Amino acid sequence: MKHGAGMVYLLRRAWHILVLRLLPLTSFQKHDLLYVIPDPWALDNDKEHYRIKQTSRLIAEKIGICGTLLEVGCGEGLQSEALRGNCHRLIGVDISGRAVARAVRRVESADFYAADVFSKAPPTTPPADLVVACEMIYLLEDVGAAVDRLERLGRMCLITYMDEAAAKLNPVLRTRSLMGRETITHADLTWHVVWWRSPHAGVKRAEVDEPMLAVV
Repeated sequence: MKHGAGMVYLLRRAWHILVLRLLPLTSFQKHDLLYVIPDPWALDNDKEHYRIKQTSRLIAEKIGICGTLLEVGCGEGLQSEALRGNCHRLIGVDISGRAVARAVRRVESADFYAADVFSKAPPTTPPADLVVACEMIYLLEDVGAAVDRLERLGRMCLITYMDEAAAKLNPVLRTRSLMGRETITHADLTWHVVWWRSPHAGVKRAEVDEPMLAVV
């Protein structure tokens, strides 16, 4: 690791420890504060770019072009750039307003919102044709509830997760009738990609009138 890259890594690591472990904030506040620095999760690298490219390839081959694709946990829009080619309309959502502001600048042809889609309020817009959540479900405490929520947001669901998170996610996914499962490997990393049809796929409209998403 070069000296400059090493310093960036150490500074990012120190920032994570400060925000996630030491500051007395809510989980939402911590997530937003992380984005005071660009790319706080260190996703802008060759390995993650490969995962992103292969995920979009699998969507194109196994699911096809979608009308509306909802990306949950869009962050700064790094994966959004690739997902934009998988759909006619891309909607990206993240709880961090800072991250969403960068995503808006990165992918001008998509719609981005700062919102908590895992709130208990039911969705009020028609479900997306496909809801995608990459490398974020395993960060949540209750992954079962998170997967249930995804199924109410989209007619089809697709998630990716690193191999280290398989023990946390696989028991939940075994209760679903998966349409497909693939693995992506790059160097020493392995990611799992799974997709399935939501049991609520026939839902056409919302149950309440309040908007689900709050525009930044």
